[in-house]
Amino acid sequence: MSRAARCLAALAWLLPAACSSGGGDPAVCDPACQSWQQCVDGRCAPTPDGCKDDADCRAGEVCDTSTNRCEPLAAYRIGHRSAVFSDPARAGHQVPVEIYYPAAEAGDDVPLLAAGSYGLVVFGHGRMGPVEAYANIWTALVAAGLVAALPRTEMGQAPDHEALAADLVLCAQRIRTGDPDGAFAGRIGKPAVMGHSMGGAVAFMAADLDASPFEALAVLSPGSLDAAFEAAERLELPGLLLGGTDDCLTPIDEVTEPLFELLGSTDKTLIRIQGAGHCQFSEPEENCELARTRLCGPEEPDPSLSREAQHELSARLLAPWLASRLAGDTGAAAAFEQLLEQAQGFSYRDARDEKAGSVSRSRDAGR
Repeated sequence: MSRAARCLAALAWLLPAACSSGGGDPAVCDPACQSWQQCVDGRCAPTPDGCKDDADCRAGEVCDTSTNRCEPLAAYRIGHRSAVFSDPARAGHQVPVEIYYPAAEAGDDVPLLAAGSYGLVVFGHGRMGPVEAYANIWTALVAAGLVAALPRTEMGQAPDHEALAADLVLCAQRIRTGDPDGAFAGRIGKPAVMGHSMGGAVAFMAADLDASPFEALAVLSPGSLDAAFEAAERLELPGLLLGGTDDCLTPIDEVTEPLFELLGSTDKTLIRIQGAGHCQFSEPEENCELARTRLCGPEEPDPSLSREAQHELSARLLAPWLASRLAGDTGAAAAFEQLLEQAQGFSYRDARDEKAGSVSRSRDAGR
């Protein structure tokens, strides 16, 4: 695909595509179309950004009935449910989980947004990291039209990595079948597994389990676990690996890039975010900062990129990549390709280019 074609496709993902009249006379609709409609082949249909209700809008958008326009799902329109899943295969092992999803109104136990189906992302937390520290993650995922599930297990000082991997799989299985209480029945599309630090390493392990339903993997500064490296060699699913150049806890060259190279997929991308730190992929969290001070030393300088900028860039990369891999959205795929072409604030490696033997498209960060 040419660069011009990629740009056009990316724009089509960001803005609703214009509708063709199909040769019909726009003046022959009877009765006349309303302000948010256009006449197409003698019938009234929503204009590219017009709507009567949420069903006229794309996933990740809602209808503002005061203007009859589709608008991006606002960050405050986040539905939330707490659930506890029981695993009969592990003697009734209990898995408490927090689920965040697109909703017409914010609140606990409110309905999932009426229109469409939604990709699912199950997220593994860092070592001793409370799920509340990942509010930036679930906010970005919901704004992208995705459902986010964060299990509250293995949060102590001696986590069982294999148990957490199984918990991630269980959450995906149960939510896809409609739990809790049928809230998501028939509304969940393809699932991905995601994680940060320890949770990033465990994401590889979860995707490698026989019962895994995951069809994509995205990790943020994954931890160094032997089981994760072993799992990476057996996996063939699409992968997006993000790391920071100012990460002293799990340096990219020692952990993230080796995992990228081992991952047995031809669809994988490694992102090196210039100046990004390990703990800054989440909200401020005491345990991560204490680990950084203990392992890197008190004299280790702070990351040069701000936490807010790191969150924003990570979200911009994750949203179109997940949309393209979970929903087959070609416009989202083109939008991600355009981000790689621009490569502002990061450098990258892409296995598709390397397999083709092309000159690396990796750019200097900040160009």
